[in-house]
Amino acid sequence: KDLWERHPNLIETICKDAPELLPQLLDGHVWVSDRVVHGERKGNFYVKELWGDPRLPSSGHDVWHTPLAYLTRVNRPELFSHPVMRVVVDLKWEMFAAKSFYIMQAIYILQLLTAFTGYSIVTEPQAALALRAVSWALAVGILGYLLGIAGRQLCRGEGSNLGGVETVEPISVRLKKAHALQGLVSQQKNQNISVAEKTEKKEDEKTVDDDTKSEKSHKSEKKAATAVVDMSANKMKSGWAVPPILKDKWNVGRIVCSILLLAAAIIEFVEVNSDMGTYTPTSYTWRGVSAAVNVLLWVNCLEVFMGNQTIASFLFSVQMMFLDVGKFLLIALVLVLAFASAIKIIIWEVDEYKTVGDSFLLLYGIILGMWIPNDLPHTDHYVQVLLYLFGTAICILLLNLLIGQITYSYEKTVDEAEAKARLFRANIILAIESLMAKDKLCAIADTMGFDQPQPFENNEAGPAGGVQLMQPAESFKGVNAPKLIRIMDSGT
Repeated sequence: KDLWERHPNLIETICKDAPELLPQLLDGHVWVSDRVVHGERKGNFYVKELWGDPRLPSSGHDVWHTPLAYLTRVNRPELFSHPVMRVVVDLKWEMFAAKSFYIMQAIYILQLLTAFTGYSIVTEPQAALALRAVSWALAVGILGYLLGIAGRQLCRGEGSNLGGVETVEPISVRLKKAHALQGLVSQQKNQNISVAEKTEKKEDEKTVDDDTKSEKSHKSEKKAATAVVDMSANKMKSGWAVPPILKDKWNVGRIVCSILLLAAAIIEFVEVNSDMGTYTPTSYTWRGVSAAVNVLLWVNCLEVFMGNQTIASFLFSVQMMFLDVGKFLLIALVLVLAFASAIKIIIWEVDEYKTVGDSFLLLYGIILGMWIPNDLPHTDHYVQVLLYLFGTAICILLLNLLIGQITYSYEKTVDEAEAKARLFRANIILAIESLMAKDKLCAIADTMGFDQPQPFENNEAGPAGGVQLMQPAESFKGVNAPKLIRIMDSGT
């Protein structure tokens, strides 16, 4: 308690200057019992200052300056495997965030179902058009909702630079600071002038010293004025801000889907009007845009599974393994281009190899098992040698290495994926809290009972400021909790 009273910006400072100390700081916010009951340990989690109560100095002036917000931006997912952060995130999720999250997902899924059935399932023209119209209306609503939140966040100064940590101050705050600094410059200038006049009247003989003071005063004025310019320049640079809602790739995907849906609606409206009586356009442009919309809608529906910690961890594992696949594809691309150019030069008169692009597609078909070289005449021994070398390098060596790498990466990234899934959940919580009224946030904090003592036993007095929970014993592995509590709880 004394630590947070003296240093309310403790988390912010450590995140900026010494993020390596964050695990030790979190260790000091949990007291663990030495007794294991049915595989669980009792723990006191002192999370009052980490919770984000707007009335506390540690919570900053908005949601994006709370300790949880700083911890999500420090780029250390392993912190969210710590028992303290698990408790904070999981309690907030269960209390209010999960409900809001699934309500929004229900709207997104309704958009998916109406678009999917209107474009791909229903064959009766008027019924399909009605379903598509519902998906267009939802697209307008979703687009307006997300862009409206983005605009409000920018107006409130909640935007941040790409990859940055600090939020951009509102324009009104920036102007006040600029005017205040300019006032200080003017005040300093007036003081220098008055001092110079008094000095000139009283000590005429010290003209040399007066010149020196005047020179110093001019330097200080110039330095202060430069500070004003630098501050304005920095604020102008930080003005290129990204609102937090647009830093979520899922929200960006929703916006793209909505825009493409509206583009498909415009194309359909133009084509239907040009051919009265036809309710389903047939142009390739309309088909291409509609197909892209359906693919993106189905991909974005994966977000609903992020609400489940287990499935979310699996999805993050898949995402990290895709990085290994990307490395493989990069090397395979170079090798395929090398062999494709060689084969094209040798047997360019064969229709299938007239261009490098044709050769590339055929060799890539070999990798995917979509084409076998024996289907075409390959009597040239040089080409046969190239195909054997290509098959050995790609299909045997690289593919087997890729399988081994993916297996190793999956085992290595399981724990990290779980931490990233909880970090993603924390970002959802922050986004929801940013839309909630301050009174609502205060009421939620009051329900936690942080002012109540948390004793381990009935005859023991424990400090307030946290919650007492039973947690799996293995979740405290590596946590250096205070030994005094273990001794007290064991009855010694």
